[in-house]
Amino acid sequence: MPADTIGNFNLLHRTCKLVVLLCLLHIAVTVVFYVRSMDVRVSFVQNQQTQNLATQRNQAYKSVTSKNQTRTESILNTEPQEAESPKVPDQEPSESRTEQKPEEKSEVKKLEKCPETSPLLVGPLRVEFTTPVDLEKLKKDNPALQPGGRFRPADCVAVAKVAFIIPFRKRDEHLKFWLFYLHPILQRQQLDYGIYVINQEILDALVSNVNIELLNALHYHMVNSRLTSEELKHGSSFASMYQDFHVHIHHYSNGIVTVNCARLIKPDQHATNGIVHVVDRVITAISNTVHTLIDIDEDLETLRTAMAAAGLTAMLENEGQYTIFAPTNEAFEKIPQETLNRILGDPVALRDLLNYHILKTMQCAESIVTGTPMETLQGTTLEVGCDGDQMTLNGKAIISKKDQLGTNGVIHYINELLIPDSAKVLLELAEGSTVSTASKLFVEAGLSSHLTGSEALTLLAPLDEAFKGSVSMTPDMRKLMTNHILKEQLSSKSLYHGQELETLGGLKLRVFVYRNNLCIENACIAAHDKQGRYATLFTVDKVLTPPMGTVMDVLKADDRFSLLVGAIQTAGMTELLNQQGAITFFAPTNTAFTAMPPPELNKLMRNRQELSAVLKYHLGEGMLVSGGVSSHTRLRPLQGERLELGVRNYTVHINRIPVVEADLMATNGVVHAINSFIKPLPPKTDREQADGPAAPLRSAASSRVDSKSFRNDDLFQKVVRSRSSRTMIKSQ
Repeated sequence: MPADTIGNFNLLHRTCKLVVLLCLLHIAVTVVFYVRSMDVRVSFVQNQQTQNLATQRNQAYKSVTSKNQTRTESILNTEPQEAESPKVPDQEPSESRTEQKPEEKSEVKKLEKCPETSPLLVGPLRVEFTTPVDLEKLKKDNPALQPGGRFRPADCVAVAKVAFIIPFRKRDEHLKFWLFYLHPILQRQQLDYGIYVINQEILDALVSNVNIELLNALHYHMVNSRLTSEELKHGSSFASMYQDFHVHIHHYSNGIVTVNCARLIKPDQHATNGIVHVVDRVITAISNTVHTLIDIDEDLETLRTAMAAAGLTAMLENEGQYTIFAPTNEAFEKIPQETLNRILGDPVALRDLLNYHILKTMQCAESIVTGTPMETLQGTTLEVGCDGDQMTLNGKAIISKKDQLGTNGVIHYINELLIPDSAKVLLELAEGSTVSTASKLFVEAGLSSHLTGSEALTLLAPLDEAFKGSVSMTPDMRKLMTNHILKEQLSSKSLYHGQELETLGGLKLRVFVYRNNLCIENACIAAHDKQGRYATLFTVDKVLTPPMGTVMDVLKADDRFSLLVGAIQTAGMTELLNQQGAITFFAPTNTAFTAMPPPELNKLMRNRQELSAVLKYHLGEGMLVSGGVSSHTRLRPLQGERLELGVRNYTVHINRIPVVEADLMATNGVVHAINSFIKPLPPKTDREQADGPAAPLRSAASSRVDSKSFRNDDLFQKVVRSRSSRTMIKSQ
């Protein structure tokens, strides 16, 4: 063995011997101290306690009345207290302080803080259990104890406040010994303390219940099988280890996977004895259907009654994957009583109302990340989205409670009732929308009975911006609003070109179907239909102008066309504009005539044939209202080349000439006023009206120059030198 190893071993051996000697010395000292303490009498110990505590008590304790002594005796009663929450020790000041006489209050001085190490920690204290304890003597020796097992030093402010909770279970003698020896020890330490005895049997029951619930919850998170994320298919369910209650898996189109509506955030954590899939919250066992959940919740009492009246109870008890946006009692109370009574009394409207709150698929809150239209059982869609951590319906954050899970769906509580269009009358369809001005005018015209009744009607409601300036109710306006109501309930999908619709005012309105629009006279459909309970609302872009005569009648009634009327008569076209048919007249106003040089105008007016040709170039075949014009619209005139129409800055242009007023409706056509005569466009002009004048044509020589300049371009030379270009040349 090397010498350095032997030296280290000897050093370690000597160190061990020294440690053993020190241990033996410590044991000897402890034994001597213990033997010495056994010789001390209990009486000496009690006298010593009294002497030490006497220095602590001041004159205030000596003046305590017999009444206070009687109250302190209840502290040491051997009967334990029931379980109660500990109170902060300094909440109740001692009666010895609070019952001072008024003349003594001025003499009270602020107490200093007690020292960190109490000076009362002197002398031995013998503890033995062979002799029964004398609680009466303990009470007599500790008069400073307060009701509730409380104590605080009298001559200083305690450094620490302590609450002692003693679990108790049918051990009266043990409790007496504990209190007998504990109070003196604590008072020596100058602590501000309170002692509370708790019935352990009650605590055991509480802890036992907590443990059972926790165990059940953990078992519900476990499946007695090794399942990877690939096996967690959409719609699948697996029996948990808690009473075989199932956990339900759902996949969503945005990639989110939920387990009982808890989001799966970290799948496939493999372990030696299983797999862990991390979810974002605790999942709870489900055993009730969504109908049962509604049935037992008093906050859904009105909904429960409505479901029964609509006959939906059986559906919600059967298997399925429903999402119910459940309106609370408060949500029903927000609806005007008249409206609510009407819906509750109408089985069809009530069923539509309730089905509008039910989605065909199960949608947990975690699956919603953006606004998505979702189909309801009623047939229409709800836009379900989110705003931060809140779910929204149709853009409103009205969901008050989320993810109340049942075996056949999930319930989200909402505080606002959703009324579908199919459960509304006409006036309700128009409320709160972009046709509020029209709605107000219908009421002022005395048509409310038609808007709130059960007649099968169709309402043509112009947008608010269609009314320019303030509108007052006059007989003509009343008649006009009456002609905005059709006598039957229609759908825009069922309308066809040339169809005639009768109004309440007795007029016949024509339907025009264009490539880009659907129009009734001059007013075109501006939004989707709103199908109400009995009637339909069509939102249109203009106020209706029913035809009041032939094209010639319209021109004669407008002073702006006085010169045009004379020219028509001169050209012998009066009969053409009065006969039945469908024509579109781009009618030059007096401004157009006066803008022509007088010699040219006089020459035109003297040549009847030429004048007729000019006017027929302004007449198009068929009815074309402004709403039917798009950027590439062409119209064949009665004579001449085709007319090019377009829209620029919401204004119709015909061969680049703007229309100053459109849609003057006639029984045999439509008139559009223009302030210039239409002239044919140059050849090869761009069909897009907003492009401006066409560029002049270039000669062949200039084209050759341009081609040569292009060939000199560096890019062109690179293309020529490329491999594909050489191959193409060889093939030629």
